[in-house]
Amino acid sequence: MHKQINILRCERGRAKLGNMSKTTWYGQIDGGLMTVGVPVGLRSVGWPEHELDAILAARLAGWSDEQIRTLVKALMDERRVGADALAIYMPAASTVPI
Repeated sequence: MHKQINILRCERGRAKLGNMSKTTWYGQIDGGLMTVGVPVGLRSVGWPEHELDAILAARLAGWSDEQIRTLVKALMDERRVGADALAIYMPAASTVPI
């Protein structure tokens, strides 16, 4: 059974975390307090809702910025592990015809 992953665009993600400004949102990313967006189009990104939920829960629990940075790193590592697992289903880049 596959887990459904909802992707929220910036506006909805910001609303979920308290309607912060775009400047604050991207400052949080630059500061390691928010995960990096996932490309969902040529010029657009979104955030997995479960990641935003985890960050919000940590904030509500009173976690320090350093604890949240550790959480964000773990969430980003989780993405990489998932991508590595999918790689076994993808042909090598060199074998894909152009």
